Amino acid sequence: MHTRRQDSMLARDTRVILASLAALGVALAAALALESAFGVAVLDQPLLSFLLVAGLAVLAPQLYLAATDDDISPRTRVRVGVILLGLFALGFADPEPGRGLAVFGDLEALQHVLILVIGAGAFVALVCYEFVAGFRSRAITTETEST
Repeated sequence: MHTRRQDSMLARDTRVILASLAALGVALAAALALESAFGVAVLDQPLLSFLLVAGLAVLAPQLYLAATDDDISPRTRVRVGVILLGLFALGFADPEPGRGLAVFGDLEALQHVLILVIGAGAFVALVCYEFVAGFRSRAITTETEST
């Protein structure tokens, strides 16, 4: 049985996610308006599309909730955000294998590589953070046991 506090927190999580989706909708509408008014096709650029969708709809609400929510561990929120960011990176990236250094001559191929680098970099940063946090907690535990 849920308590009133748990129900209100679920509603808060839902409100934060819906707000991020609304912000994504506004950003997409603005991108379409830019395209129709000036001919600038923002959504045709894979990197910008990835940053819009993964940033606004996935990472922003998780990081906001990590900073403001006490019911779920901030580390858990960050982990979920990074894992989802990596999955979105795999979904958005469309690398063509075997191109080698020719990828630097093609802007779209370079953007796909950058998407993969962002996803992998976030994951590597999370793993490094977890190692450091584990080392520090182990060092603190060892230090308190010795005193």
